Amino acid sequence: MRLKVPEPVLKGSLRGQRLFDEPHRSWRGRTLAEAFYFALRPDQQLPRLKPVKGGDHARWVALADLEPESLFEDHFFIIQNFLGLPADFGSL
Repeated sequence: MRLKVPEPVLKGSLRGQRLFDEPHRSWRGRTLAEAFYFALRPDQQLPRLKPVKGGDHARWVALADLEPESLFEDHFFIIQNFLGLPADFGSL
């Protein structure tokens, strides 16, 4: 997936960055994930998604509509971590 976002918007929206490196976080074996948290202004138009091979189903989803089982491996946990939400956020 590719996003075209102006650099000033990216720099002004970055709220967090973290390396997720727990040895058992993936069924694929030792896998590192460097994640970035960007918070866009509520009045700002979402960047257009440009699908690349294999990313045909990418779409924007409101946080309130996220379903843990629809995300890959521990990506729901990663989102919870950035937002400071409890581990049972999905059951709210």
